[in-house]
Amino acid sequence: MTSAFKKMIMAAAVILMFVMAIGLSGAYFSPKPVAPDPIQKLASIKPGFGPKNHAAAMQNAAERLILANQRIARDPKQWPYQENFAYVQLAQFRLTGDYSHIVAAQKALDYGMATAPKGSGPALLRAALSVTRHDINNVSRDLDVFNASAVPPAADEKSEALAIAADVDFYAGRYAKALLGYAEANRLSENAGSLFRLGRYYQKMGDLDRAVAKFVRAASVQKGPTRQFLSAVWLSIGAIELERGDWDKAKAHFVKADMLFPGHWLTQAHLAQMSALSGDIAAAKRQYEAILTKSQNPEVMDALAALYRSEGNAAQSLAWSNKANAIWATRLAQVPNAAYGHALDHQLVFGTPQAAIKLAQADYQNRPHGDTAIMLANALLAENKPKAALALLEPLAATGWKSGQQYAALSRAYALLNQTEKSEEARDAALAINARIFEPVASMIWFGHH
Repeated sequence: MTSAFKKMIMAAAVILMFVMAIGLSGAYFSPKPVAPDPIQKLASIKPGFGPKNHAAAMQNAAERLILANQRIARDPKQWPYQENFAYVQLAQFRLTGDYSHIVAAQKALDYGMATAPKGSGPALLRAALSVTRHDINNVSRDLDVFNASAVPPAADEKSEALAIAADVDFYAGRYAKALLGYAEANRLSENAGSLFRLGRYYQKMGDLDRAVAKFVRAASVQKGPTRQFLSAVWLSIGAIELERGDWDKAKAHFVKADMLFPGHWLTQAHLAQMSALSGDIAAAKRQYEAILTKSQNPEVMDALAALYRSEGNAAQSLAWSNKANAIWATRLAQVPNAAYGHALDHQLVFGTPQAAIKLAQADYQNRPHGDTAIMLANALLAENKPKAALALLEPLAATGWKSGQQYAALSRAYALLNQTEKSEEARDAALAINARIFEPVASMIWFGHH
């Protein structure tokens, strides 16, 4: 595997700038600089190489997997072969969302680490995979091995290690320390991975414009970006527009993502969601069902089940939600930490509050940060436990976390306690971020809200 390919895969795993404003100078006149338009900048970036669509990417990954298996068959104790196999499995995971690829990658990396000479092995990739698996407690184990490596790492590898360590701080709720880590990683080696992490950080802190700028910068510094990577950038910015409640802009960005890398189930699911939000339920159902002919994704099944429920078709809703439930059970057995939050969404809508709380508590205990706190609070509110929800939500603003979902949950908790004035204040705060957050149709948003 070439170094360039490894860098491309790493940047995609975390898996997502500008020209200077031109000012006129003169003895008596200096107009205010005009801020560059990040979306215009992003639109000017052209893909450099790689598969042109999802089907071609799947074929490419399948061919790389054949080669990876041949290498392992020749000498399974060569840890670079195990690492290469894991890279290919993770590439397939990003294409399919199938957790079996995470399981296969983990097995290969564990074997690679077990058989590698002391001071070597795929430690950095295994640390990154632990973040993907939400196994935060296992990250330091591999970063320690990497940092003590017998072979001095390259700058981009050092940058990745710093960024992974910052991920641990972020998910532990140590946001200031995480920001310092992300910034240092990016200073050491500016790359798409560190910039995407900075973008996610600012997104969660409510600085949405700065988040967009970081995502665009990530695309700008990526040499010869693939269509899949650029599509992911557009998808991420579209999700930010969902957070603002600008559904038209969100859809436009999702359309651009699909044009760049046609056929990816996740992009098509976002587009189906936009059909539902626009009121075209029939079109949304057709789109979700088309996805499910190629991908048995439980989130898509849940979204489809919710649409059938909205129409009063209990039989079809139950059929799809039951199929999803079986897959969530499998995923919880395969990679429990990574599945908690998504299975929680399923339980909140189609299961029981008690089951939702159990999943939410496990997720929060594992990664006690803003997203998991809000999800646990919502689960508690579904069980009519507003005081417990407030204990999570009230301290959140002081940490710097800022989202419409956070204040919407806070408003609901205060309302259940008959604290009308505080409820209205929180409602106004939510609407200031997302003017459409309380619209009933917003409950059909399944993708891009975490």
